[in-house]
This record gives sequence, structure tokens and C-alpha cells, in this order.
Amino acid sequence: MEGIKESFKKKYGHAPAEALFPLFKSDKEYQLIETVLKERFPEIKTNIIVMYKYLASRHLPKFVLFSHEFPDGMVVKRLTPEKAWNEVYFSKILAQLKIYEFDVRYHEELGCISEKYLHGFDVISLPRNYLSQGEYLDQIFYWLGKCAFVAYAFGLGDRGHNERILTEKKETVFEKLSYSERSEPIINIDFEDFPSKRLFVPFIDATEVALLYYSVFIQLSKSFKQDYERFYEHFYQGFKDKFSVFRNHWSVYGKLINTHLRELFEKSPRPNSRQIIKEINQRATKDIHEGILKDTLHIIESELEKQTRRRRENYYRRLKELKKELRSQAPEGND
Repeated sequence: MEGIKESFKKKYGHAPAEALFPLFKSDKEYQLIETVLKERFPEIKTNIIVMYKYLASRHLPKFVLFSHEFPDGMVVKRLTPEKAWNEVYFSKILAQLKIYEFDVRYHEELGCISEKYLHGFDVISLPRNYLSQGEYLDQIFYWLGKCAFVAYAFGLGDRGHNERILTEKKETVFEKLSYSERSEPIINIDFEDFPSKRLFVPFIDATEVALLYYSVFIQLSKSFKQDYERFYEHFYQGFKDKFSVFRNHWSVYGKLINTHLRELFEKSPRPNSRQIIKEINQRATKDIHEGILKDTLHIIESELEKQTRRRRENYYRRLKELKKELRSQAPEGND
């Protein structure tokens, strides 16, 4: 077991050991996970479930590390058929766009999916060293903008906490990757909410884009928060650069992507599927509607103003309380 722990720490450095637990046959999830792994990896004869960790507050999903023969990380999630098919077909679509291959499998009889675990850090809880240098933050916000465009193009909802920065060695990610069209370490990892209302409601659309920016911004120290406009410029540039690459990919893979979308709607019918596909194709190939990025910046600035106002109100309220307290303690005649 000690050797397994060391191997895990080396390959999955993002996961603290205290977050990992052995999965025993007495656990109620054991049979489900064992069945999933046997279906997915029939060639693996020694199915040793080594350890797992919760990824969410729900009973599932789980992150499972298993088998000496195939020590891979997997996510197992119980989902409704509609959401399961969303995950399956978006995995196929993103693979065409050269983003990441999740290799999602839907185990219909078991009522769950299994997919590759994406090594790295959730953007809502980045390590301190990622947030400590301005040049790193410039890159992060640039990558966030690229990630935001993918969600924007497809109408993926529930953004701001379903993205991860892809890295196995946190100390080298910024050395290896830079501002380029090919550099794309921040990935959307959850496709259950598709299509969201954002496709046809401009305010929700802009809010979802703003949430992704804000998910990192709120983690910054006070000294960096004054640079929100600079970070937004990088975010904006990443958004536009990703659109440029997207349009080129679409000319090659657009027909196949549309086939996947039609297959998805055959498996999981939607009343306005043709309109959804039309809107996605327009977003992938037409000029970006500049209004969305202006609206996004306005939402961000409005939230910052609210925060400033709340801090000011709290300060004056505390000041009044302190004055009242001091007056109550002062000797008579010394007001």
C-alpha cells in the first residue's frame, strides 16, 4: 500500500493523501464501480480497487484509482439519460476540436457514465503559487477566455466551477505553455447542462461568461484586484483567439460535429433541436457579437462596485458601533 501511495503522489500530485480512501467490498458503491470497470476494461483481469475520493457532495460522482495493471483515474457519475447522452456526445465533439478526449462511456443498465479523470486543479481553487505572480495570472485569464468561448459556442451552462487547469506537474505548467493558439490547458469538464438558456437569452449568456472570469478573480489578493481591466483584456484576447481557431476547425470538422449533435437529439429529443444546431453553427463561424463581451465586462464591474459598497457600508456600520461603544464607556461629562 505504501508503494501505491507513493506512485499516486507522483502521478496525481493534485490530490492530497488525506482525501483518498480505500474502497472496501462492504461499501455500497463497490459493486457498481467494479461492474463499471469490468465493462470498460474487460482485458484487465486483476480488478483491485485501490482508493477513491469524492468529487462532489452527491453520493456519486467518484474519482476511482484502480488496479496495479491499469492505474488510471476514472470518474463514475450517476446521471439521467438526457444528461448522460450530453456527456457522451460532447466528449466526441471536443475530441474533434482537439481539446481533450474524455472517452465517456454510458453504462445504460447501470444508470451511470464513466470517463477519464482530467488531472489538474479546479479553477475555483487554484494553488497559491498560481495566483502569486502577475505574469501567471495574465496567462490564466487568457486561457480562461479560450475556455469561455467553447462554452459560449455550444451553449454550455453552469460555468464558473466546471473547469479545470490541465497539469500533472504544477510547477512546470507556465514554463511549458504560453500565449499561443495551441496553448489550452483550461478545459470545460462538465457538459450536463446543454443546451442552457444562454443560447437564446443574452443576459444569461453574458453572465455565464462573466462567471468564468470571476471564478478566478475572487481568489486574487487585494493587490491584484485593482488590475481587473488588464486581466479582462487577456481574457478577451483568449476568447477571440479561440474563436479564430474554432472557425478553422469548423471548416474541417463542422459536418461531423453536426452529425454528433443530431445523434444526440435522436437519443435525447429537444423541441427546438434545429434552432439549437443553427445557433451553434452561427457562433462557431460568424463574427462574435461584440455586445456579449461588453455586457460581460459591465457585469463584472457591477459586481465589483457592489463589493466595494458592501465593504464601505460594513466599515461605517462598524465605525458607528465603535463610537457608540466608546461613548458608553466614557466618564460622564466627557462627551
